[in-house]
Amino acid sequence: MSDLDYEDRQDFEDVERGFIATLSDPLVRNAEGVVVWDADAYDFVHGEAPTTVSASLWRQGKLVARHGLFEVAPASIRPVGWTSRTSPSSKATPGSSSSIP
Repeated sequence: MSDLDYEDRQDFEDVERGFIATLSDPLVRNAEGVVVWDADAYDFVHGEAPTTVSASLWRQGKLVARHGLFEVAPASIRPVGWTSRTSPSSKATPGSSSSIP
């Protein structure tokens, strides 16, 4: 496998494409008020990777931490960064801690 080109910023440009907005409150709660997702949980992933962390994993962490509403096609908006817990297509069962009405 070839080395990752850390100077290539295309992935960071791509992750911003179509960005519209994000939540003012980063906590997503279920019907009982229990926090099921904290969109700011990865806010510590900034800057250069510490020597104790794989640089490529740190880079990936910065990319996947981006959350918000994105226009993915004309007139098609999708939430990103919360979908595993809040999407109607989620596999959560009614009444579970990850179920959002």
